[in-house]
Amino acid sequence: MPINSHSELVFSVLSYATRTLEAGDESLLLVMGFLPEEIRAIEKLSLKHVKHLSALGSHFMDLRIDHASFKRVIASLERDTDRDRLRDDLLQAGAPSAMMAHYWGMTTTDCAVRRRVLETQTPPGRPQKPTDDQLETLWQIWRATEDIEDECERYLALARESGLSLTMIWPVVEEWKALAQASAPALSGAIAPKPHPVAGEKSNAARASSG
Repeated sequence: MPINSHSELVFSVLSYATRTLEAGDESLLLVMGFLPEEIRAIEKLSLKHVKHLSALGSHFMDLRIDHASFKRVIASLERDTDRDRLRDDLLQAGAPSAMMAHYWGMTTTDCAVRRRVLETQTPPGRPQKPTDDQLETLWQIWRATEDIEDECERYLALARESGLSLTMIWPVVEEWKALAQASAPALSGAIAPKPHPVAGEKSNAARASSG
């Protein structure tokens, strides 16, 4: 019997069915759509019989694609791929372990292993604090990216546009967010304005010098 693409697919299905029966899992074949009498027939097939049946597969097996389901599965895989790419981009941009744990549930070990794969490392020691000029730049970019719904994407935009590492950016932005949340109740339900980081530091310094 000639071999064609359809018969190869049928051969794969029947071979899988025979291996499943050898493993004692008849229930899986029922889920696949085989009837009990068909399962008993498959149990008796030799390899030669399987090959012969495969060549005649077009007479008894119709292979179809569920286009709607396939489209959903492909879309899900693409989203997973995009998320994996975003994770790697964050690590390469210097995202600290605390940030990756917050957004991705990654442990310190997870981060270290993935950084080795990506051949990237975070600087050792405590992260360097940004200067006043860098804070001003970060603040302006953070405000300009408010329309980015995904915070990880927003952090990445902040790193790319400022040229600073997320190791430096993460604690700064987290402090801004904490200050905004703390000031919200005092405004009786109004949206709390985000504190200007540079102005805040300068006013603190002025109070310290006057004291």
